[in-house]
Amino acid sequence: MQLARLSLPALTPLLILALAIPGGLGATGSGAEQHGKFEINYSAMPTTRLPEQVAQNYNIPQSQVQGLILVSVLDDGTPVRATVRGHARTENDESLELSFRRIDTGGRISHIAIVRIEDEKKLRFDLNVRPQMHDDVYEINFEETFYID
Repeated sequence: MQLARLSLPALTPLLILALAIPGGLGATGSGAEQHGKFEINYSAMPTTRLPEQVAQNYNIPQSQVQGLILVSVLDDGTPVRATVRGHARTENDESLELSFRRIDTGGRISHIAIVRIEDEKKLRFDLNVRPQMHDDVYEINFEETFYID
């Protein structure tokens, strides 16, 4: 696994707005991995950290017990659609299936899922990402401890 910097094209409107929130991405789990020509960016945060208008625009429920998982894929710097599947595991090894949906906002493509969270509890995310029109599936694994305001 090779970590890369988040590139500007990968920052969807959701992430751009998340950067403006007090604490910015420091309040979220985020990262990027380079797999050949694909850069896969991911982020996890409580839905309460999204501005209300953003949550409404993208039909994202805001709740103290829900987290947002955001994945975007770049093909040599160009946003592409992907199939994203995966699950989260609690500290008690309970598996929570993630159901991703695509958001396409004027050339920026994100894949988002909602997951149940608890304050100061860690979730381990195991994702499979397959860029559109490619056979390779890339595994993304990360952990995030959620802190609820």
